[in-house]
Amino acid sequence: MRTLLLFCLLTVATTACTSHSTKQQDSTEIPCSAEMPSTTVTAEQMDFSSDSLVAPKGSCTITLDYPICEDNEVKGHILDYLRDSLVSIAKYAMIPTELHDLPDIHEVSIDSFMRVVANQIATSYSNDAIESLASWEDMEEMPIWMSARDCDITIKIEADNAAYTSYTIMVYAFCGGAHASYFIVPTTIRKDNGKAVSNIMRRDKEKDMQTLLWQLVADADSTGEYKGIVAEYLGLIDTTYVGDPFLGLPSQEPWLAPDGVHLQYQPYEITPWVYGSPTFVIPIDKAKPYISNEAFKLLTQDNNDGHPDL
Repeated sequence: MRTLLLFCLLTVATTACTSHSTKQQDSTEIPCSAEMPSTTVTAEQMDFSSDSLVAPKGSCTITLDYPICEDNEVKGHILDYLRDSLVSIAKYAMIPTELHDLPDIHEVSIDSFMRVVANQIATSYSNDAIESLASWEDMEEMPIWMSARDCDITIKIEADNAAYTSYTIMVYAFCGGAHASYFIVPTTIRKDNGKAVSNIMRRDKEKDMQTLLWQLVADADSTGEYKGIVAEYLGLIDTTYVGDPFLGLPSQEPWLAPDGVHLQYQPYEITPWVYGSPTFVIPIDKAKPYISNEAFKLLTQDNNDGHPDL
């Protein structure tokens, strides 16, 4: 019902959709390159029928690193991951969007698929702005930020080799208020079967990792100031510990890279907003006792063709 009402409010709308790419993609063929070319698609929805000083606007920008792939099977795996990730992110982001009538990502260009997704998200964000405006009786006193909703999605390749590809997806959205919100979702995908690597860290070893985790935090700042900030912040959340508070593993799965296991914390997870989303790397030699056998074999690539024999 809410969706229908908002659609009716959007009586006069214009849509601007632009895309540019570092590599031309005119067919369904997926560009694959060691240079990791990227593409960006932007969509905007604006309502000029409003009586407000600024037309309500929703926008969505998606930036994607093209997959690095060796064969069609790997390409298919990566495409499935990209499609499912965008659908999930749209559904659970700050302004939920149920994507519908999506083209088959295996039959159209990545740019075309992203453009459809961006348009639908932009429409949802525009509708939310319209709903916010409706709550203001005096449009002249309405804060300008009430009229705009923006969503930026960046899908980035963090590491790639013969055994796996690691992506991070950052969703950055402004939906009114003091500042934007964002979150980061890392994923490591095996190239031999296209499956995301899960349970990289052994959660049963979380307590045993306290010394290591706090050392990573301490090493991030030689002055010791950063460790103190993390300890103070966590201490405010849980006051039952004596000394350093309990430093848990990130809520999201880590991602793998040649230098080790990357722990990606979210904003507010272990630090105040101003310190962003901390990332720490556990070197391979220190990670072994705390990660799964699958993750360790992927990191060390312990056979000749780069694909672990698991």
